Amino acid sequence: MTLSPAHLLRQRRFGPDPIPQVMPAGGISILGGLPSAGKSRILAMWCHAWLTGESRIFGVAVPRLNVGILSTDRSWLDGMGVWCDRYDIGDIAHYSLQDDATFDWKRLRRREERPAVLEAALGTLMGAIRTSSRYDPSLGTLVIADTVSTFIPNTHDYNEVFVSITGLRKLAQNRLISLLGTMHSAKQKVGPKERYCRYIDRVAGSVAIAGTADTMCYIAVPEETEVGQPIFEWHPHLAPKQQFELTVKANGLFSWDGKEVASLEQITAQGAEGLLALFKDDAEELQLGTIIERAVDAGMDNLNEKTFRRWINTLVKDGRLKKVQRGCYKRVRPS
Repeated sequence: MTLSPAHLLRQRRFGPDPIPQVMPAGGISILGGLPSAGKSRILAMWCHAWLTGESRIFGVAVPRLNVGILSTDRSWLDGMGVWCDRYDIGDIAHYSLQDDATFDWKRLRRREERPAVLEAALGTLMGAIRTSSRYDPSLGTLVIADTVSTFIPNTHDYNEVFVSITGLRKLAQNRLISLLGTMHSAKQKVGPKERYCRYIDRVAGSVAIAGTADTMCYIAVPEETEVGQPIFEWHPHLAPKQQFELTVKANGLFSWDGKEVASLEQITAQGAEGLLALFKDDAEELQLGTIIERAVDAGMDNLNEKTFRRWINTLVKDGRLKKVQRGCYKRVRPS
């Protein structure tokens, strides 16, 4: 990829992009998801890649970086520290407000003081980064704020979010660092029609979050997805979004098989083909319940009735399945 003059100038100032074509250097990116969805696990995995240069992030080669973690909502040993230890990076530079006995939490009640709180916290963290045994002054620096919403007075107010994220970006640029912050998503209802269609829009707060951040990321729990597995999505402003299906290993860490998540259209097409194979011949007529039973026997047991109905409706529309009567279908031989 040929970089533009503006891109080259930015990299000379802030170092290489943490994730090329996805997460720009000197910018602010957001990772959202429900509590306990796996944000800390994802971040620990990424930190290992940035600190060691020994692995890729969803297939993308990433540069070595100086990395520090600012924790606001949990003690280090009860939060990010657990996952960093599992990736053998427990010595990563970090600072936790929860562990600072001298920190006055009442300051966060006064919204006008939050930028000063962040400035002081960043100063402490940058000191930890520069004195870390991993520090290399020739590398760019990335700071992870978990959670960054601590420093946004009202995430549901467009103006507050716009001003706060603009201020965060300026603060990061003044320190010549890139910033990656986490935020929680809103509570999710069971009915898909009562959810926002895009994952990134489920982050709790104003649309200004996605509008002002450089890149939005989201980790969806199995209950939110079509495939019954965790899905990670990144959605840069200047590149197409991508989704990756994750599996959880026995030790709780994520793994990825190297494939992107298929689109809904691809999933529907593949599922529809599988349903056609459940009919013994063109003369057999099957009730929906029987189709579902055969699908479960065939190993398609992680899908719900609504999904099966969508597949069936697709086949009927394409003329490959005929509705004999209500809830009863037969296969149609292609002409």
